[in-house]
Amino acid sequence: MRLLSADNNTIGAWFIFSEKIYRELPYPPPDNFDFSHPRRKLIPSALQKAPTVLYLHGNTGTRAHFLRTSFYSALTARLGANVLSVDYRGYGDSEGKPTVQGVSRDARTAWDYLISQGAKPSDIVILGHSLGTAIAGILSSELSREDIRPRGTVLMAVGTRFQKFILETEKVFISAFLICQEVDRPLLSVRTHPALKASFNGSPYFS
Repeated sequence: MRLLSADNNTIGAWFIFSEKIYRELPYPPPDNFDFSHPRRKLIPSALQKAPTVLYLHGNTGTRAHFLRTSFYSALTARLGANVLSVDYRGYGDSEGKPTVQGVSRDARTAWDYLISQGAKPSDIVILGHSLGTAIAGILSSELSREDIRPRGTVLMAVGTRFQKFILETEKVFISAFLICQEVDRPLLSVRTHPALKASFNGSPYFS
C-alpha cells in the first residue's frame, strides 16, 4: 500500500497481519487487480486484536529483502504481532531522495497511519535495525517530546556512536529493549545513498 507523508512524498508500505488474524481471513483472498487492496479495510480490526511492530529497516535493500520477510514471519507467528514495514523515500517503490529529515518524516508517517487506523500508542512497538536504529531513536525522541509513549522501542545492531547518543540524550524514551551489537565502524556507513550519509555528518554521533 501507499502512504503520504506530511511533505507530500509517497512511500511504499506493507501491513502484515498476525498469523492468528491471517488464519481467520477468508481464502482465497479477494482479487487485487486494480491495486485497491480490499483487505486494507481489515487493518483497524487487526490493530484492536493484536499489538503491532513498526519495523524500520537498515540501509541494504528494501522492505522485501528475504531476511526481512523471514523476520516478519517470526514476529507475526511467534509473537502474534502485526507488522507495518515501510521503505524510506528513495528506497524500493518510495518516491524522493533520502535525507535525515525526510526518512524521519517517513517513520512518523507510518506511526501516524497506525494511530489513524485506531491503534493505541501503548500497542505499538517501534523496532529499528542497523540504520533504522537511528530513525527509530529520532521517532521515539519526537514522540517523547509530545508526551506520547509507545509500548516500547527496540534497537537491533546499534553502532557504538549511537549507543553514546542514547546514553547522553535524556529526551530519548526507551521503554523496552536495547539490543546492542558492539562494532568499531560508524553507525551510518551508507553506500547506497551517500546523500543520507552526508546529511548526518553534522552530528558527532552520525558520521
